[in-house]
Amino acid sequence: MPWYNCDPLAPHERGLRDPRETWEQREQRLARRVSEAHGVTHEVAAGALRRVIAGLRSGVARFEATEYGFASAADRSSALLDSPAGMERLRAAETWSWRPLEEVDLAGPLHAIQTHIRHSLVAHNLFHPDKKPALRDEVIGDPDYDPLRDLAAVEATWPEPREYEFLRHPCFWRTRHGQVMVVDGHHRVATDLLLAKTFILGRVLHQSELE
Repeated sequence: MPWYNCDPLAPHERGLRDPRETWEQREQRLARRVSEAHGVTHEVAAGALRRVIAGLRSGVARFEATEYGFASAADRSSALLDSPAGMERLRAAETWSWRPLEEVDLAGPLHAIQTHIRHSLVAHNLFHPDKKPALRDEVIGDPDYDPLRDLAAVEATWPEPREYEFLRHPCFWRTRHGQVMVVDGHHRVATDLLLAKTFILGRVLHQSELE
């Protein structure tokens, strides 16, 4: 039973949820959980939950980034730097790790360098903020599955965990024309846009600094 419908329990879900819980009871429980986890009203949490559930029920794994609140979504090769060397520098830890955390305004237009957002990863952020998602597709975004069960396997996929500590917060690129683009952390930004938050903590790199 995917958590967002009333189908019978799937094998991996046994022990995660009370099969006697009605969908209405689950929806209210999950909305309260999102409200408490993110400090938003119950109404905002319920609306965000409905949006993600609609996407998951559609059977389409990913929606265009613009449908999650981004002003635009572009191919990363055309959205940032034309040269492969420039793109490599944008992916390097030393480019970002020295940048201080700052509040990035979510009210202004934000542009994505990836074209699609996965509903399951937004669901993960709603229910498990600040936790890395599990590796198994069937449990990503499940509110009752603790992703820390797969923590060792997840961390093993990161080449240098300490070096990539900066990825705990989204990274933004401000172009010489003033456009703000998300380089890393698209799903966290999409989640906060969905929750109508006014800002998000992240690291911002100005194009002039890289050039």
